[in-house]
Amino acid sequence: MAKKQIWCMLETPKGILNAEKIAGASKNLKCLVMGTVDLANEVRCEPNVPGRWNIMQSLQTVVLAARVHNCMALDGVYINLTDDEGLKHECVQGRELGFDGKTLIHPKTVDIANEIFSPSAEQIETAKNVLQAYEDAKASGAGVAVLNGKLVEELHTRNARRILEIANSLA
Repeated sequence: MAKKQIWCMLETPKGILNAEKIAGASKNLKCLVMGTVDLANEVRCEPNVPGRWNIMQSLQTVVLAARVHNCMALDGVYINLTDDEGLKHECVQGRELGFDGKTLIHPKTVDIANEIFSPSAEQIETAKNVLQAYEDAKASGAGVAVLNGKLVEELHTRNARRILEIANSLA
């Protein structure tokens, strides 16, 4: 029988402070979900502050806990349905922080989130080039490669493979 996947929403100070323990609580736990609106309420800070500086430590804590235990991490909802630019900025920030996606509460937000969290054509091409450069370097006996003036090591190939896996899953 297939094991059920567990997703945990972290939306309280206690949840954030125990994020790493929660992420490691079960091998079936596959995703940590950030409950940003509830967290802001629990912390008694202003919700929806541009840049989210007031909950930044919590956002980063959840991403780190997810990575330690090889889980996905989803950013919290953006509740202002009339502010597409704000949603875009928050999605970009979430992606830059390391979130794998964003939780959504309205169909009108799906396209924006998908566009930002999906690999771009440029990212896909770069990922392919990274893998090729590294394989070429390895075949020639070098431990690292240089692509467009930047070093390419094994760690870069892991990210390149991740990007291509995401792209292939969306194709």
